[in-house]
Amino acid sequence: MQLPRGATGFRHVDSPPLATVDLRAFKAWGHSVGHVLDFHPAGPTPNFHLLTLRLPSGDLSVVCHASLPLIAFAPVPFDGSFLSRPDLAPSFFGFDTLTAEALATPLARADLSLLDEAEHRQIRHWRPATVGELLFNHWD
Repeated sequence: MQLPRGATGFRHVDSPPLATVDLRAFKAWGHSVGHVLDFHPAGPTPNFHLLTLRLPSGDLSVVCHASLPLIAFAPVPFDGSFLSRPDLAPSFFGFDTLTAEALATPLARADLSLLDEAEHRQIRHWRPATVGELLFNHWD
C-alpha cells in the first residue's frame, strides 16, 4: 500500500498546505446512512473527523482523514481499532473506504516514499506499528 503525501497530517513548513476533505459531504453521507449521534472535527490533534452513527445494527464510528478522502469504520467508542463494513462503503461517495485488514497492514510493508521529511520525522518519533495508526492519529 502506497501512502500519499499528507497521510500523517503533517507537512514541512515550506511545503504546500495539505488539502482538506469535503467535510459537508462527509457529514451529509453520514446523515444519509443513519442517525448522527455525535461529531468531532479534526484539529491539530486528532488528524481525523469522527462521526458517531446509530444504525439498526448498532452504533458505529466513522473516521475521516482531515486531508485525504479516506474513511474507515470503527467501534464506539473509537479506540484505534477498525471494522470492515463493505455494505456501507458505497454510501460515502467520493471517499475511499479502508478495510480493517488494510489498516492493520504493518507499517514496514507500506510504501512511504511519497511522504515528506516532516512526516518521516513524525513516524520516527511516534513509531506507529500499522497503516491505521499512521493515518488516523493523535500526534501533536
